[in-house]
Amino acid sequence: MSTDQKRAVIWRHILAGHSTPLPDMDPQTWKEEELLIKGIQLTAEQLTRQRIAKAITSANRQQRTKNRRIVILSIAAAISLLVILIFNFQDTTNYHQLAIASYSVAPTTLLQKNNQFKSFDKNKEYYLKGIELYTKKEYNKSIVFFSKIDKENPNYEHARFLLANAYIINDEHKKAIRELETIYAANNTATIKWYLAIALAFDNNNKCLPLLNDLSKTKNLYQKEAKTLIKQITKIKNKKIL
Repeated sequence: MSTDQKRAVIWRHILAGHSTPLPDMDPQTWKEEELLIKGIQLTAEQLTRQRIAKAITSANRQQRTKNRRIVILSIAAAISLLVILIFNFQDTTNYHQLAIASYSVAPTTLLQKNNQFKSFDKNKEYYLKGIELYTKKEYNKSIVFFSKIDKENPNYEHARFLLANAYIINDEHKKAIRELETIYAANNTATIKWYLAIALAFDNNNKCLPLLNDLSKTKNLYQKEAKTLIKQITKIKNKKIL
């Protein structure tokens, strides 16, 4: 993920009202971006006040009634545009923000017990190197190696599962969904179902709801989290209706 993409993720997170950094984010970088946003907001407020003051002064010098109407209409238009932007931002980020709060990076041990390790030429090297980089939190680099694992590989499912998590962390949610849907079709365990639901939520996709409902109705490791996430999503949908 490029520097600009990382900054965009940070800004979306801060503008949504969150006060804590994203997973695996440098706290110092978070603080610097937060201060930069506050500075921009303060500057924008000062410029707005100055422009309004100038407009009012100009109106007093000329035709007061006409110019005041122009100022009022301009301010009303600006406020309307701001409201539209805020609602559009909320509509496109609500699920995403909930996903951020619910998501935790999958450890390399998760699902690994279902894939007994065996020797296999280059695939073995790709798999081990991917695990090594993923463990070091070098997720972007691990993608390169996990992507090379063949379907015949006994660790294929585990590799694609970690690959999907690397994509989530890299803010490539559609790619994560594609990987998780592939392995879910062959093995619809609660773990894969949960991470697929989270990936869909990151992508603001309503397909996450049936998966979360299934998880909330059966006893599994993610039942409590699924119930909580459903309640939060329901609140968002009800607010939109109102």
